[in-house]
Amino acid sequence: MQRTLIIGASGQVGTALVGQLGARAIPLTRSELDITDLSSIEAAVQQHPASAVINCAAFTAVDLAESEAELADLINHRAVAEMARVTASLDIPFI
Repeated sequence: MQRTLIIGASGQVGTALVGQLGARAIPLTRSELDITDLSSIEAAVQQHPASAVINCAAFTAVDLAESEAELADLINHRAVAEMARVTASLDIPFI
């Protein structure tokens, strides 16, 4: 059975996706993978073999994005770039 790694599985989108995928989902919540620790992303992807990775994690507090611009950039840009780099190096589709 092909399984999909869902990063940000406890958020609104992640929860819905895990519900749709059922046993085909490998859900990772913030407590299981802190994407602000960029070095942990590669280890998590390698530890949970999957046929695809879907990122549902995001900094969604629009009102705080300006005052917490560095954190918003880390979560919505640099962490996603690291996920893309890791999945590309492993030839795993990334959404």
